[in-house]
Amino acid sequence: MSMKLVKDIFLQWRQEEEKQPLQLEIYQSAYIHLTDWTSNRSFGNFWHLYWNARSGASVRFEGKDYFLNSKHVFLIPAHTLFSTKLVRPVPHFYIDFTLNSYLQNLKRGVYSMPVEYMREILPRFIRSETFQERKILLYSLIWHYLSLVRREDFLEPEEKKMDPRIAKAIEIMEKEMGSVNLIGKVCKRVNMSPNSFYLLFKRETNKTPLWFLTQLRIGRASYLLEHTEESIDEIALETAYSDRYHFSKRYKQKTGYTPVQYRIRSRMSVKNPAGGNAGKKSI
Repeated sequence: MSMKLVKDIFLQWRQEEEKQPLQLEIYQSAYIHLTDWTSNRSFGNFWHLYWNARSGASVRFEGKDYFLNSKHVFLIPAHTLFSTKLVRPVPHFYIDFTLNSYLQNLKRGVYSMPVEYMREILPRFIRSETFQERKILLYSLIWHYLSLVRREDFLEPEEKKMDPRIAKAIEIMEKEMGSVNLIGKVCKRVNMSPNSFYLLFKRETNKTPLWFLTQLRIGRASYLLEHTEESIDEIALETAYSDRYHFSKRYKQKTGYTPVQYRIRSRMSVKNPAGGNAGKKSI
C-alpha cells in the first residue's frame, strides 16, 4: 500500500457536528460458548460487533440471513431490528456498545468485514488478566471496524431517520430500565401523551414500548444471571420487577427457562464446552 504524500492533509473542525467529541461506551462484552441464541432481538441504541469461531449461528435482517463464521466480523448499527438463530453451540465473541456522533447516520443493516484485525487482537484479549488491558483491546477493535465503514453506507440528508423523540425514548429505556413506571416517565420526558407515544413508537419500530422494554429487561437479567453472582431477588429488583415471583414468571414466559434453570444451564455450557478454545472472558 502506497503512503506517498500527494497533497497536504489538514483537518479543522468547523461545523458543530464536527466539533462534537466522539463518545463510545462499552455496555458489555464476552467470549463465551453460545448455547441459546434463537430469538427476536431489539433494535435499541446498542451497536453490536460479532465474531464466531465456527459456523452455527445466523442473523436475519429484512428477510436476508447472514451466517456468522470465522472468516468475517459482523458490525450491526444501533436501531437495526434483527433476529438471531442458533443451530448448534458455537464459541461467540461480542461487544455491545453505544456511540454518539455522525456515525449514528450509518444505514441500518448487517455489515460483513475482514477478520484479520480480530485474529490479531482476540488472542491478546484471551490471554490478558487485567481489566484495563482488555478494555483497551476492545476499544481498539471497535474503532478499527468503525474506520472500515464506507462513505456510501451513510444516510443521505433526505433519507428517513428515526424520529428523534423515539430515539431519545429508546436511549432512556436502555439507561434506566430498572426504573418502575418507566414508560410513563419517558412520555413526559419526550413531551408526548401516552397514546401518541405508543402510536409513534409502533410506527417507527414495529414494536410496542412495553415489548421493547421487556426485551431489554430480560436481556439484562440473562446477562446478570450468566456473568454475576447476584441473587435472583437482586436481579429482580435491578430489572424493575416487584419480587422474585413476578420476575421468574415473566422470565420463563420469554425464555422458556426459570432464572435458576438459565443460570445452571449457562454455567454448564462453560464447564462442558462445545468445542474450540473459548473461555468465559468478559468485562
